[in-house]
Amino acid sequence: MAHEQPSSSEEPKTETGRETAPARAFPTEEIISWILRVGVLVSAFLIALGVVLLLVTGDTGYAGSVNNLAGLTQYGPNRLTAFPTTPGDVLAGVAQFKPYALIALGLLLLIATPVIRVASSVVIFVLERDYAYVLITLVVLVVLVISFLLGKAG
Repeated sequence: MAHEQPSSSEEPKTETGRETAPARAFPTEEIISWILRVGVLVSAFLIALGVVLLLVTGDTGYAGSVNNLAGLTQYGPNRLTAFPTTPGDVLAGVAQFKPYALIALGLLLLIATPVIRVASSVVIFVLERDYAYVLITLVVLVVLVISFLLGKAG
């Protein structure tokens, strides 16, 4: 039974026959899984902290109250309550340790985690010089960003 021996000429070569430096291999799966785990765990912690603060204090930190569920569904300038609806409002509320702002920050992080995953994939594929996947993940990232912008406009 003959075994094939790997030849020393398996290094990538250019069209002129010169050897090129091999692309660095990154633990892509481990990096991506770590990003997803950290994003989910941190967002779960923020949401849980906000819920505990809400239950302990009985106050949302905003003009609305826990019992004003109708105020949660109102949106726009005519709403009766002032819950955080923009990232700036959320960060300002987190700085004041408001329960609803902590919950909103956890939800924003949960929404942003897959986007961070795609963006990090672009960087990893660039470092690996896998330009086909760079293009594919860039298209996915652009679609995600456009969908967020369309959601903001609509």
